[in-house]
Amino acid sequence: MVAGIGGVMRAARTAGAVLVVAAGTALCVASVSGSAAAAPGANVIEQLVSTADADAGNGWAIDPANPGGGGVERLVEGPGTPPSGRGSLALTTPASTDRAQVYTNPAGATVSSWSSLNGESFSTFTFAAVNPGSSLPLMKFAGWQAGTAQFTTLSFGQPGNGAASSGAWQTWTLGTDSLVFQSNASDAGFCVQASPCTFGAFLARYPTGLWGQMQIGLGSGAAAGAQGFADAVSATHGVTSYAYDFEVPASSNSTAAIRPGSQTSTGGQVTVTLNASSVAAGSVVFTITSTLPDGTIQTTERTVAAGDMATATLDVPFGSTSVSVTAQDVSIATGTVTFTAPTPAGTTAPGRTTTPSSTEQLAESGSTTAPLWIPAGVLLAGVALVLATRRITPRRRNTTSK
Repeated sequence: MVAGIGGVMRAARTAGAVLVVAAGTALCVASVSGSAAAAPGANVIEQLVSTADADAGNGWAIDPANPGGGGVERLVEGPGTPPSGRGSLALTTPASTDRAQVYTNPAGATVSSWSSLNGESFSTFTFAAVNPGSSLPLMKFAGWQAGTAQFTTLSFGQPGNGAASSGAWQTWTLGTDSLVFQSNASDAGFCVQASPCTFGAFLARYPTGLWGQMQIGLGSGAAAGAQGFADAVSATHGVTSYAYDFEVPASSNSTAAIRPGSQTSTGGQVTVTLNASSVAAGSVVFTITSTLPDGTIQTTERTVAAGDMATATLDVPFGSTSVSVTAQDVSIATGTVTFTAPTPAGTTAPGRTTTPSSTEQLAESGSTTAPLWIPAGVLLAGVALVLATRRITPRRRNTTSK
């Protein structure tokens, strides 16, 4: 165990050479895929913490050793559909001399051998269309070449391990054949960025080396304004596996609401309100799915700029229609809207046991023609008049016969 490992590592990094991040030349391919499943039991990171907490393994903090001072580290929703949850870590370098980086000591002050690293992985994303690799974050491990002597930082990611993509999530998995490079060039320049080595060769070179800190960083050397994203970070320290899912608080996520609108001659309308998160990494794509009464499924997509609100109007038939809304492949709203067809004029609505009044019949049918039936008062008056006439007629006949 090394006391104060966080402070020791920060001091060592400050004294060491600045790490330059570049795309590199593709030499061999590590495991790359379009997306990655969330690690079971992942620690959800909804805020960046203090260095004291990160040193103790209680979350991720902004690295105080970042050169330039202008790097930006924040948690965002998206971009696109992250491999774990709805959010990710965004790293930005406003100037080429800046570095954006966060770190944690997974096991606190406990260190472990380099050989304990086994299948470490993380996912990256960038919007950069030109040289996208220079905007992708790297996974790094801070430690020493021999015991706790000769501090170095081991870096792994896209450089040399596959082609970088723009606008898509990619997952990078560390294996013995993966290319890596270190920051300490004092060992005859072995495995530096200009001449990377396989992770297997690094392990063979430093069999007694130890590490204790994980980092996710971008720069220095990245283009001014470079921005990259990372998520679904996992590593093994000793015999314990650690997994991290970067998210924004639920209250900051994009939302949607489903409400019935006006009735039409064929059914009705459904209004869907879409609210894009103000901390979204770019526009948010909402997917609206409607399941009609006959089982037909209709899907539409709406793209809303971060922080904006939009509405979508759906025309649905009579009956019950189920509507759901997803963002980042997560369901954020569901509802069922029912529109009942009106009862035709002159018929009795199903289930009724009494005759409706004239106003009920008009409301249900939608007709503007009055019903053809005689009000009860008028009918009674007519009957009384007939009876009176019949009583008067016999008296007139009796008078005539005298």
